[in-house]
Amino acid sequence: AACEHAQQCYSCAYHQKWMAAKEDRASNTPPAIHEYHYTAGFKLVRDYYYHFGHTWVHIEDDGFVRVGMDDFASRIFGEARALQLPPKGVRLTQGKTGWAFLRNGHKAAIQSPISGKVVSLNTRVLEDPRICHQDPYAGGWVMRVDPSSLKLDLQALYYGEECYQWMETEN
Repeated sequence: AACEHAQQCYSCAYHQKWMAAKEDRASNTPPAIHEYHYTAGFKLVRDYYYHFGHTWVHIEDDGFVRVGMDDFASRIFGEARALQLPPKGVRLTQGKTGWAFLRNGHKAAIQSPISGKVVSLNTRVLEDPRICHQDPYAGGWVMRVDPSSLKLDLQALYYGEECYQWMETEN
């Protein structure tokens, strides 16, 4: 059967609902961790990119990126009491404040590792911010972003051996 909208998906209510449901499923599924690498006593994930502000970027199959705090930041800060995340639709700029971490009356601004528009938030970490400490790379992700300048932004991030060497100097 041919599509009644002549394959013009942008005008099809069914397709739009299907895409929204697909986004919701993808948003709530934590990334699969392939392999951890331990450097200076801290966990790093081999196929993630790292920002010097101790946040990470994972590029997903759909072109969006998932971001969060790295193991170093979660252990140095300790367990969060609350997170202040930007609402969906907000544009982030790499190196500028992306969200905040609150603990014992203190607030720490966390730098965004990437530029782009926030497309979804991890509601689980809003309800229980300790997840960011307990599982920073899978369940502790904080948001998904539609990157605006991915290729350029990745040049400012650590990857592979470079991130292991960087973590050694942070310790």
